[in-house]
Amino acid sequence: MGVVVTALLVKVSGRFGAKWKLKALLAAISVAVFILIPTWDVIPAQHEFERLCQSEAGVKIYKSAEGVEGFISVFSGVGVAEDFLKNYGYRFVEGTDVFTHWVRYSLDAQGRVVAQKIDGPMARYRIEEEQVPLKYVYKTQVVIEDAITKEKLATKTAFFRLGGWFDQLKRVVYEPCRGNDMRLEDFLTKTLIPVGRFR
Repeated sequence: MGVVVTALLVKVSGRFGAKWKLKALLAAISVAVFILIPTWDVIPAQHEFERLCQSEAGVKIYKSAEGVEGFISVFSGVGVAEDFLKNYGYRFVEGTDVFTHWVRYSLDAQGRVVAQKIDGPMARYRIEEEQVPLKYVYKTQVVIEDAITKEKLATKTAFFRLGGWFDQLKRVVYEPCRGNDMRLEDFLTKTLIPVGRFR
């Protein structure tokens, strides 16, 4: 489309008696405009991504709790619960099932995950994930909080660069900020120290 518009612009300007220098200038301006239209906001997008990566991304543990038996988790389901219970050292995980009923997952005497329906969550601590699309970036934040006082104990924040409007139109999502690769297991167990690891 840019080539067609540029050719028409040069042709029309020639009919009005424009010299070859003016035609060349008009062609250059036309080409520059069509290059800049999809890419004009790439630089501010990159700048905003880098600014947020430096100022807000990363793991912040404000306070740890020791001897934690279990917690409420947005990451629920039998497979996830089994990982938390068998590998992390917690005794239970509360969450919702596929029908959005509250369930408490725990291990039976044989080490199998069992799900017990409960009226509502009873654990003291909660882990949630917030996802917020911003102008040039996509923000994800895992938050561990005290379910009673609503005090934030820890946050794990990541930003994904979306690029300029043309990249967003193509639904391109770039890699997240570097230096924010603490595993969920480490983030969780350093904040909510499981009863199995508590000494």
